[in-house]
Amino acid sequence: MAFKRSGVRLPSAPPSRKMAPPLYGAAITGLASQGHFADAPWPGITGLYGAKSPVGASSLYGAIILMTALPMYYVYILRSRKDGKLYTGLTADVQRRLEQHNAGQVTSTKTRRPLDLIYYEAYVSKDDAEGRELFLKSGSGKRYLKKQLANYFRLYPLL
Repeated sequence: MAFKRSGVRLPSAPPSRKMAPPLYGAAITGLASQGHFADAPWPGITGLYGAKSPVGASSLYGAIILMTALPMYYVYILRSRKDGKLYTGLTADVQRRLEQHNAGQVTSTKTRRPLDLIYYEAYVSKDDAEGRELFLKSGSGKRYLKKQLANYFRLYPLL
């Protein structure tokens, strides 16, 4: 049996790993913050942290499903300690990719090592991640990063 609240229809039991979650990240976050999932009948979720979250345990369940059931794609920014320049990339495994960069296995950054990961964003859709990577590599994207990371650059100036 399913329940319906404010036009959002959800299953009455957690979906299997083979099923896609009913909503994607931003939708789940937005609906949960409006209290749409507060009375979801999924058992056992409140016991994870010992107390129910302010918007209900099912919003926590939604986040768990998104983090475990779907592959994530990451747009990341590296900063060279050698010259202070930034590198923008896309990967499904940030830690492995950072290790490849610092091991000199990536042509575009091997002469700029060592590199530090200073920023990343996660996406469920590879197309969304690719679009964001292209934006961050553009002039507007570079201005956005300069503004977004202003405190980082102030606190950690290149020596």
